[in-house]
Amino acid sequence: MRRFADLLDYKEGTSPAETQKLAQLKFPDVLREHALALFEPNHAISEKADFLLLGVAAAYSKLDLSLLDEIAPSIARAGQNVAVFDASLFRSHEEFSAVIPGLNWVHHTPVVGLWANGELTAKLQGYEAVALLRDRFGRKE
Repeated sequence: MRRFADLLDYKEGTSPAETQKLAQLKFPDVLREHALALFEPNHAISEKADFLLLGVAAAYSKLDLSLLDEIAPSIARAGQNVAVFDASLFRSHEEFSAVIPGLNWVHHTPVVGLWANGELTAKLQGYEAVALLRDRFGRKE
């Protein structure tokens, strides 16, 4: 099983732009290898379910990808309703707001939306998102 962080490893003869594009292209495959769901923007959130949506910058944040390496086994074991998307594909605040309504302007990844019984209860980014994810799925700081 490939590690998420390896997606951004330098390969001789490959430019940084090519490495980033390859990371974006391979990211869904690595999610599947780790038994994680890829979130599609047109995906409807259940009005009755608990759900965690995680956005990582797969094309440029090795920290985000390392965090996924850290928490992916716990997410898969927990069998929780979690989906992941590549935030590096988003180009505007409106794209983020479409998937996590009310999310402030995104200055740092990862981003997290947390729904309880179908109601959006948390919208986090950066350090706060990492703290929530580690609290639920991984090591604590």
